[in-house]
Amino acid sequence: MFKISCQARWRIGLIFIAFLLGGFSAYDQIVFRVGTKFIWNEQLRFHRWLIEGISYDPWQYRVLASYLIEWALELQRSLGLGASFALIAAVLRLLQNIALFLMAAAYWRKLGVGKTLTLLGMAIVALQLTFSGYQSGLALDTYFDIVFQLLAAWLIISGRRLLVLPVIAIATLNRETAGIMALLLAASAFSFEKRSISIDRIGMRIAFAALVIFGLEYLGLRFSYGPRPFMEPMGYSVGMDLLRKNFLDFNTYFFLFGTLGFFPLLGLLFWNSWPSILQRFFWAMVPVWILIHLPFGVLSEARLFLVPHLLIFMPAALIGLQKWESPPEVYSSGARGR
Repeated sequence: MFKISCQARWRIGLIFIAFLLGGFSAYDQIVFRVGTKFIWNEQLRFHRWLIEGISYDPWQYRVLASYLIEWALELQRSLGLGASFALIAAVLRLLQNIALFLMAAAYWRKLGVGKTLTLLGMAIVALQLTFSGYQSGLALDTYFDIVFQLLAAWLIISGRRLLVLPVIAIATLNRETAGIMALLLAASAFSFEKRSISIDRIGMRIAFAALVIFGLEYLGLRFSYGPRPFMEPMGYSVGMDLLRKNFLDFNTYFFLFGTLGFFPLLGLLFWNSWPSILQRFFWAMVPVWILIHLPFGVLSEARLFLVPHLLIFMPAALIGLQKWESPPEVYSSGARGR
């Protein structure tokens, strides 16, 4: 009789759960958070602006999702199936969410999170995603960014750092935050032992190559499309005006807590339990991420913090809980009540 190993059963089950949670979260985002009417109107208009090269800075330079959709539309037309922008955008969101859960599970497991807590974390993230889309549309570039960042981090801790180079090349077409991958590579090249610092020179060369790829591609996109007018988020000027809005708006705290919960605080409480590579990732990513998004982003659009949440805080909290929880006392049938 054909037998399936425990590892194979785990992988099959994980894929099934990722499809289930991906479908649940995608349906919630498309039907209840965004709505098909928005997709057919505002989302389609933004797509056309980008393809025509008349969108706003920085959206004009985040071309990956729009050109993938455009390619799929052309394929539909060539096959005589008609062309449905809303259907393709919805399918893309579904695939993004499935990939998000699969990559998060693979990355967390590589960091040492147990199977039970990995599944629990995936279920929690599925619920958190329902709060992350406030005034965001489908935000296809954001979800591609999450998947690419998780993939890059997984490749780094798997010892496949060279493969991050093609990832950052593709990810830069999607969003300028891809440059963080070069910082993650650089962080992985440092190690701290007994108050001494050692540097992996090969790792630093790879990090430098990633930075060069990102820089050339970033500048190439801006040169190709030329300068575009900057779109002020929700009508607020970047800098102090947006900072004031972020700190005084109740929605900032509501949607950030709904999306992140108490997991960032919980993760930081278990700092000493973090793997060394996760601590280095924290210093490479989180300060830069916060400094960029505080004066330039609308924090009530909590999806902006899903990358550090899934790469840093969620696995940190799960690892901390895993080490903190002591094994339960085993009940003995011979024990007598007192």
